[in-house]
Amino acid sequence: MHVNYWACSRFADWLRGTTKPSALGWDEWEDWNEGAKASHPIRYWLAEVALGKLQDFVCLPRTIWDNIGHYYHNRFVDQTHVLKTGLPKGQWHEFEDRMLHGLFNELVEFVEIDLAASDREKGPRRSSERGLKHLDWEMALRYDDTCGCDPGDKLFGQPTHQAVAAQETLALYRWWTETRPQWPDPFDSMNEDEEEYAARYGLVDEITKRYEKEDSAMMVRLILHRRCLWT
Repeated sequence: MHVNYWACSRFADWLRGTTKPSALGWDEWEDWNEGAKASHPIRYWLAEVALGKLQDFVCLPRTIWDNIGHYYHNRFVDQTHVLKTGLPKGQWHEFEDRMLHGLFNELVEFVEIDLAASDREKGPRRSSERGLKHLDWEMALRYDDTCGCDPGDKLFGQPTHQAVAAQETLALYRWWTETRPQWPDPFDSMNEDEEEYAARYGLVDEITKRYEKEDSAMMVRLILHRRCLWT
C-alpha cells in the first residue's frame, strides 16, 4: 500500500487523457472507470495498470522495509493479535469475565487510541478527550451534495451511516466507562439482617442476574456493531 498513488497524479491524468475525480460514490467510480476506459483504452491501461505496476517495482525496497516495521509494531507494540482484558493481573478470572472485559476494553482502546489518533491535535497516545471529539465529528455528518445527495433527496440533511454508527459506538463506550461502574454492589447497601434476608429469599441473586442480563445484552450489541469499528 502506498501513501500516494501515481495513478492519481497529474501525470496520470495527462497519460490517461481523462482527469480522475478526487471523490465519487461507489457506483459513480464504476461508471467513470468504464467511461475512461472506453474513451482511451490503451492510455487508460498505461495510467491505471502499467503505472501502478511500475510504482510497485520502484517502491519495492521501501515497501519491504515498511512491512517489516509494521510487523514489528503490530506484533510487539500494539499487539493487535491479542485481546487485552484490562483485568487485574495475578488473579483468577472466569472465561465469561474475560470475554466481557476483553471485548469492552478493546472498545475503550479503539475510542481512546485509534480514534484519538485520527484527531489532528497533537497529544498523548491515549486520549479519551480526542477520541470523543472524533466521535462528535462523525455524529455531525449529514447527507449533502458532497455525498452525491441532491437537496430534493429524502436523505438530504439526514445523519449518514457513519454518524449513526458513531452514536452507537458512543453509547456502548459511555455504558462501559460511566454507567456500569456506577452499579451498586448488591451487598453494600444491606446490613447484616438484610444480608440474611437476601440469602434466604434470593434478592442478591435477583440483582446479580439483572446485571448479568444487561451485560449480555450490551455484549451482543457490541458484537453486532463490530463491523462499524474501523479507522
